[in-house]
Order: sequence, then C-alpha cells, then structure tokens
Amino acid sequence: MNGETEVMKDTSPSKIGLEQRVFTLVLIADDDDAIRTRLRHIVEAQGYEVIEAKNGKECIHKYLKFRPDLVLLDWSMPEMDGYTCCKILRRLPNADLIPIVAIASLNDSDSIQRALAVGFTDYILKPFLWSFLGVRFVQLVNYSKLLKRSNNRNAEYRRQGLLDDLTQIFNKKAFDRFLNQEWYKSLEGSRPISLILANLNLADIHNDEYGQVAADKCLHSTAQTIRYSVYRSSDLVCRSGDEEFGIILPNTPVSGGPICCHSNSDSTEKFFFELQSNPHKNSS
Repeated sequence: MNGETEVMKDTSPSKIGLEQRVFTLVLIADDDDAIRTRLRHIVEAQGYEVIEAKNGKECIHKYLKFRPDLVLLDWSMPEMDGYTCCKILRRLPNADLIPIVAIASLNDSDSIQRALAVGFTDYILKPFLWSFLGVRFVQLVNYSKLLKRSNNRNAEYRRQGLLDDLTQIFNKKAFDRFLNQEWYKSLEGSRPISLILANLNLADIHNDEYGQVAADKCLHSTAQTIRYSVYRSSDLVCRSGDEEFGIILPNTPVSGGPICCHSNSDSTEKFFFELQSNPHKNSS
C-alpha cells in the first residue's frame, strides 16, 4: 500500500502532460529485456510507436508523461507488480478508456482471474503465439479509439444537455430534436421512418416494494438492455418520458419495426425475468 501512496503523489492533473498526436503509442512494461524487445518489434510492425518500462513504478510514470493508447503490462515484475500497477492506472483520469493487457503465464489461472477483476481489459499468455499478437494488438488499438470517440461524443451530447443522467441514453430533449430531424429527412428523401415507444410499468412495482434506488437501477438497466439490442448506429434509443423509451429507426419501413421490437422484447423479457427472480440483483 505504501508503494501505491508513493506513486499516487505524482498523479495530480496539473502534472499530467496531455498532448495531441496523430500516431498510436503503445507502452510495454516488462522486466524481461528479451520479451520487451520482441513485443516492441511486433508492435512497431503494425505502424505504432513504442515506449518501454521495466517495472510497475516506471510504467506509471511513463503513462503519466506520454498517455499511451494501449498498455501491455507484465503481471510479475520487481518493485511493483502488474496487479498494483493496474489498480493505480485505473484511478487516473480517463484511464478507463485505455486497454490494459496483462502478460501472464499459461498455468497461472488465479492471476488471470485477479487481473480481469482489478481492471485489465484482456490478457496474453506465455509462451506467446507470436504470429497472433500483431492482429490482437490492432484489435485492441481500434477498441481504444472507439472508446475515445464514443466518450468524446457523449461529452458533447452532455454539454448540449442531450443525455439523461440516470439512464445514460438520450433524453426527452434529444428525442424531440432527433425525431423532428429524421422526420423531415424522411419527407425530403421519400424514405421510411419507424418509431417504437415502450412504456415501463415495472419500475412502479420496484419503487413500492424495494425503494427508489431499485427503481432507478431498473430504469438504467432497461435502458442499457434496449440500447444494446439495436444493431445499427443510425438507430436512436431515448428516454422519452419518466418511464417511457423511444427508438427512432431512420430509413426503416413499417415491416422493419416489429423485427427490432421483437429483438428488444426478447432482451427485456429475459432481463425482467432475471430481475423478478432476484430483485436485489441490480440494486446492490
């Protein structure tokens, strides 16, 4: 714990150098020089830049200085292990947007479980399948970029007052704006548009029986279930009322609405069955 406190002294926002760059930067932290060099060659072969660290403390300092797009972190290192290092990294501003990959031994299943629990995004096992790593690193970097774009969009939506604080989906203001925009687009382009409205009554039951916290969690979980049930990026899921959700489906004929509705029905019915079976599952 003393090691954590010592390192955390240097993590104040004023000391975090945020720089704009056009290249992708990968931080490799491993005390084995040979492994670090081999990983560096594979990462550089994908067109990425690399910085290196030999232990957990050095990894944190390099992270704060350079703000990499991906961190490869050995689980077992001197001075500070990967477990402690990852815990500290995850406390830093915006670190939740950065994939942190554990480098672990094949027979160390307990460490892998601990790694995922503490905040590692993924893991790669020793001995490495070297030919596989290049593709995996590209996938992780693309995932990092996707998270950052999504976070930037959400920040802009939040600035405009278009996100619902409770459910983290679009709010009534966004629903009215987007529906109006898509309606006029459909008229101008002679394209169909469909709208699904879903009213949630179960929240009242949970509010009476289990309290407001359970009702709020029910609303949030329902919103996220519906959100991840739509497959097109153009489809918009909004909280259109206190307990009402609206799904705007641009360029979708009437026949396409029931397909989306059925998909959402299956997902939400499964969620509510689990919730009713264990009402405290989402309220703890």
